[in-house]
Formats: sequence, structure tokens, C-alpha cells
Amino acid sequence: MNSAKLMFLISVVMIGLTYGCVNQTPETQLEDTVKPESASEEYSVKISIIMEKGGRVDWSHALNVIVFDKKGNDGYYEVYTMNPDGSDEYCLTCHIPGLSHNSGNPAWHPSGEWIVFQSVNTSLIPSYMDSQDVHAHTNPGAGWLNNLWATDSKGEKFYQLTDVGTKGGVLHPHFSHDGSKLLWAEKTEKTEDPGSTGGWELKVADFVTENGPVLENIKSFTPGKQQDFYESHGFSPDDTKILFSSNLLKDQPLWGMDIYELDLKTQALTPLTDTFYQWDEHAQYSPDGEKIVWMSSAGYDMNPLRTEFWIMDCNGSEKQQLTFFNRRDHLHYMGKPIVAADSSWGPDGKTIIAYIKTESAGLGSEGAIVMMELEENHSTHRLQTISRYWNSLIHFLDSFANDSNLPILYGNAVLYYPI
Repeated sequence: MNSAKLMFLISVVMIGLTYGCVNQTPETQLEDTVKPESASEEYSVKISIIMEKGGRVDWSHALNVIVFDKKGNDGYYEVYTMNPDGSDEYCLTCHIPGLSHNSGNPAWHPSGEWIVFQSVNTSLIPSYMDSQDVHAHTNPGAGWLNNLWATDSKGEKFYQLTDVGTKGGVLHPHFSHDGSKLLWAEKTEKTEDPGSTGGWELKVADFVTENGPVLENIKSFTPGKQQDFYESHGFSPDDTKILFSSNLLKDQPLWGMDIYELDLKTQALTPLTDTFYQWDEHAQYSPDGEKIVWMSSAGYDMNPLRTEFWIMDCNGSEKQQLTFFNRRDHLHYMGKPIVAADSSWGPDGKTIIAYIKTESAGLGSEGAIVMMELEENHSTHRLQTISRYWNSLIHFLDSFANDSNLPILYGNAVLYYPI
């Protein structure tokens, strides 16, 4: 390659780098929603409380309607719908015969025609257990004695989908993007102690609606070395993989769960977090599949339990903390221990509806529903753009060789590249 052509190509790269810098929106023009914690923060996140008392959530992109559960005055959870701003709240399961205990963890069918949720089979509740213990183990976040049910979007017809026994239960149903399959976690009859955390499996089934919703061709998955607890989180955009959390490693405690991706065809298992003693859970793909939001206890001890929402690339890289509910020096601080929990992306890929537990102690404790609005931090984006151009230049110079040397300053070192 002759020197004139080389200098022309280098000039093109450097012009692109400069253009990328000078054409960014000045930082002073940004609306200051959250003071960045450090120069490496990629997102600013605005938090709005949508409902002071609420629970697990799912956002219908077809209808632009939120389905959620909420604890009533009787102490039991019911399933509701509302608009994203919290208006037009409507209870689907209140006063429905056979659904008199806890109902929750709802999930929208992609078409907006169906909602699948959990509800307790009260006939299986042992007579020797007091009401507090029953609620602790049968609420939507625990799932014991829960079955899967389906209803239409108006709550006019109800269909029972599973039939668990006295040691069984279900957790967190999620539809595939094409609506043909349902994913959930199920507690099997393998464990002697109904209150234990073991004996769970991941389940995937065909969701068939011709004559009313039923589940067919149910398949079970128990990946990993320590087949103890599994919680289902959702399908990849192409529906070939699923996200779940589990304590798969030998002797890993339940509260040390990590996030995994499982290929349904090959059974290939990919760990997306690797923190033996940190709590990672509730992972959700972004609408375009490029990002995953999840909750983590990273940075906090377990007494009291505190977690935040984090975001990462779909391959587990570029992890960034989104919220700082438990940081006294941050605008997100809520004045009490907060456990970030379930979440669901909005159709625009920039907003997330989320459930945060405002009482960190105990199963089934009180919570609120918040809206998170993500805004890319322009200064960080500028640094990333510069880095990409610089890496392109280094790669370009690496790609050919000649007799002379061109000195390139990189960091604190001078690198010599053959020309």
C-alpha cells in the first residue's frame, strides 16, 4: 500500500472520530434527571411511582396495558389491569368463585387476548398450618399449591391449566413472542417437605386455544449440577432460548442465584452472571433482544436484603447499575431498604414498569409499582464512540505491514506499526 493512500485512509478515520465528538449534544443541554455516579455510567434513569401498593407486572405491547397483582384489604393478592400511567385500574379476579385466595404473577399473551396467572388451590391447604405460614408459602412470589390459570383480557372466562398436588406449585409464567408456547417453573412431588426450596423444574408447553386454553406437549428442563430451585424469566426474541435464575453450582445457596440462558434445542447453558454469593434474579430481554434488565444484590450485604436493577448486553457483558434505591447520596434513595424485583419492558424499549418491595423482610411483603425511563448518558456515549473509532484505527494499522514504522501513541505507550 503506498504512503499517499495510507495517509488518506488514516485521515478518513480521524475525521470520523472528530465528527463523532463535535456533533454530540453538549452535556449542559441535557435534562438532569439523575446525577451520574461516575463517568462510566451509560444511562440516566428517571423514576416515577405509578402505584404505591402493587406487585408483579407485565406490559402488553399490543394493547399498551399493564397487568399486575396487588394485595387487597383481606391480605390476599388479586390480578388487575391498568394503563401505564396508573389510570383505569380494574380487578380481573376479585369475586371469582374458586379464586378466593392468592392470585398473581400475571403474563400477557402477545396478542393481548389472554392473560395467564397463578392462583392457589385452597382445598390443598393443610389444616394444621396457621394463616401466616400459609400466606408466606402460597403468595404469588412463593408459588406453593399454586396452579396456572388463563383468562381473557376482560376477565370474563377462566380456565385452569395445571393441577398440582400437595407438594407442588408454579411460578412466573411467560409467553413466547409468537404466542404458541408458555414457560413457567413448577415445584414437583419429588420433595417431602412442601415448604422446602428444592424440587423445582423449568417447564415449556404448547399453548393451544382452539376450544379454550390448554397446555399440551409439556417438556421439563433441569439444567446444571445442583438441581434445586429454578425461576423462569422469559423467551429470547426468536423464541429459541429462555432466561432463568437458579443456584446451579454445587453448594451454592438459594440467595446466591445467577442468571442463565438455555438453548431449548441444544441444551447449551450460558451463565450471564457469575456471583456465588450475590442474589441475581428477574431477568428480562429488551424488545430488540440486545439488552437484559435484572435485579442484583451486588454491593450490599443480606441483612437487610437490598437489591437494585441492573442492565447488561444479551451476552452478559457491559453490566451497568440502573437504580440506586438504597444509596443515601442518590436521588433514587427511598428512605428504607428496597428490593428491586419483577419488571417488564415497554414497547419503546426505553421505559420499564417494575415492582419494588418496600418491606424487604419476609415473603409476600408490601411493594410498589414504579416506571423507569432510561436515557442514554451522552458523555459516556461520546467516549464509547471515540473508543470505537480509535479501535478501528488500531485494527486498520494492524492489518498490513511494510518496511517502515509509524509511531502511534496509545495510552502511555508508543506502539510502532509496520507500514
